[in-house]
Amino acid sequence: MLYALVPIGLIFGLLWLAQSRAKKLPPPEPTARVEPD
Repeated sequence: MLYALVPIGLIFGLLWLAQSRAKKLPPPEPTARVEPD
């Protein structure tokens, strides 16, 4: 059973790291997408 939990833990760990890195990135500026009238 432990051998099956190891790869699952690694996958979830990578997903968690990816999400944590994505949250650290600055959000796109809304003014860049909206064109001035």
